[in-house]
Amino acid sequence: MIYELIYNDLKSSKEIIVFGAGDNGRYIAEYLEMLGIPISMFVDSDINKQNVMIGGILCDKLESLNGRKESCLIVTPLKNNKELANAFREKGFKNIYDWDEMRLFIKLDTHKVERYLKKYQDLYKLLKSNEQFRGKYKGHRCFVLGTGPSLKSQDLKYLRNEFVVTVNQFMRSRQFEDVGTNFHVWNDSGYFTESGGSEVLQERIGLCKKIGKKAISFLPYNKSVEFVKKNHLDEFLNIYYYQEYGTIPLEKATLNLSSLMPEVGSVVLSAVNIAIYMGFSEIYLLGCDCTDILTVISAKNSVIASAQYAYEDDSFVETQVKYMLGERPLEFIYELQAKKFAAFRKIYEICKEEGVKIFNCTEGGILEGIPRKKYEDVLSVIK
Repeated sequence: MIYELIYNDLKSSKEIIVFGAGDNGRYIAEYLEMLGIPISMFVDSDINKQNVMIGGILCDKLESLNGRKESCLIVTPLKNNKELANAFREKGFKNIYDWDEMRLFIKLDTHKVERYLKKYQDLYKLLKSNEQFRGKYKGHRCFVLGTGPSLKSQDLKYLRNEFVVTVNQFMRSRQFEDVGTNFHVWNDSGYFTESGGSEVLQERIGLCKKIGKKAISFLPYNKSVEFVKKNHLDEFLNIYYYQEYGTIPLEKATLNLSSLMPEVGSVVLSAVNIAIYMGFSEIYLLGCDCTDILTVISAKNSVIASAQYAYEDDSFVETQVKYMLGERPLEFIYELQAKKFAAFRKIYEICKEEGVKIFNCTEGGILEGIPRKKYEDVLSVIK
């Protein structure tokens, strides 16, 4: 009933404007386009986003809302979302939806997966090609390496002859060459942007080249495909795409690399989900410290906690955290962290159901929900 009411309201609106051209705003615009309800424009207070085309839609300044009080306004920024929506109502806007209402609307759409894949035929074909990986490595084990600081104290050269899954910017680690990556999983939207200037861009491309074509690279389609095309990453990477979707529940049936996957909020979890799909019978986690929440807490006290990654240089952490705190309210960040820990517990349950052994071999860290084993003990059993 709620879904139909909102759908009919949006469908009958002469003009729909999305306030906020960040990830949430683009997500809403993409979803409504899929429903055949295109938005008219974005508006954003960020001067860097004004007067530019975002996904073929103009992003204008706040002043462009003058005289448009009869339009339907969707308010997407996470920070002070309810307050922003109420402020627009006080200014005379009558038809407003906030972020929580839109999330509920999308969640109630029982046909979103079929509709999404039908709309994006290129993605549908790419995902179907992942069928070749289904159960391919049954009976084998793999090691999923996060990027936590504990990896600095663990000798990874013993993994050279094992199946190894690395993630995000693990190539920065001094042990990268010792490992011999078989699969690499990206899930960092900030990596696939042009921000930071040409020098930063070339560094990112250089890191991609370190992976090379010997390993299979799994990239998040919606976050990376344009970056891949523009910078010709397919010339030096063996690329396969996956696509996560925010309102898909984390269940055994949804760990389907050839369709839409649940959004789990952690690249390590994305890698584990892919490993389960590929049939690995034993999965061992390393460098999965989950101490990034400590970075956020320390940042609120104006002191960024050090040693957050397995890299020798993690000086970029401060910039990342300040941006994150500027864009998102603290309670939302805590909520994401809670969902991440709950997802690890759920993954353990799914693994038990599937007969997959999963252990956390991280040295220290605060991850709960996955039983622990010592890295050295696992190696002695393997060797």
